[in-house]
Amino acid sequence: MTRRWEGRKEKSYELNRICEVIIFDRLAEEDLTKIVGLQLERVVKRLEKQNLRVEFTEGAKQFLAKLGYDPSFTGRGR
Repeated sequence: MTRRWEGRKEKSYELNRICEVIIFDRLAEEDLTKIVGLQLERVVKRLEKQNLRVEFTEGAKQFLAKLGYDPSFTGRGR
């Protein structure tokens, strides 16, 4: 037996195992910059395989973090 749950089909026994709600705090600008840095490292590695080299400054990472920030997609603040 399956049930629809948040747009996904889950087996009913899996749904019964959800027993708590986890509340996440909003990500700080520093956290977002770190995430952007990690993603850009992946881009750099992919480009290196194609014999291309690119570097990103800390300012560029901060710019991208601010550009991609949308408070509607963050955890609820306390």
